Amino acid sequence: MSVEYTFNKKISLDDIENKTNLKIVLNKDTKWLVDEFNNHVLINENNYSDENGNVVDSPTLELTVYGLNNPTKIMDELIKNFNAKFITDNEELLLFHNSELFDEIDVLYDNVMEKYGYLNNGIISIPNRIESDYKSFGEK
Repeated sequence: MSVEYTFNKKISLDDIENKTNLKIVLNKDTKWLVDEFNNHVLINENNYSDENGNVVDSPTLELTVYGLNNPTKIMDELIKNFNAKFITDNEELLLFHNSELFDEIDVLYDNVMEKYGYLNNGIISIPNRIESDYKSFGEK
């Protein structure tokens, strides 16, 4: 099982390495964000073709969480350091089936951020957490 997170902006891997406590680890042909609790989140380095067939870089940062990895610390770091918002693949599917919602994309980002506890009265904030909140879901 996996969950995909799409941020509302592009965050460079150099900025992530220089401005957070996260590590970027290369494993074969894939890059992963790794936190101090050894949770791994896949970095989706997607390129797209524009209307002229030119390959362009994705305008967003996209991550995928697999299995028992807990993305909480990684998400906290990215949101705190880059004032970023995100939606999950559930909301992307909703947008795919209801394209008129693109006009309300900012509201959708805010609703997801509020649902995950990152938005308080319209202001991005990191919830108070304890160390056990960051451990992988398989640890006790």
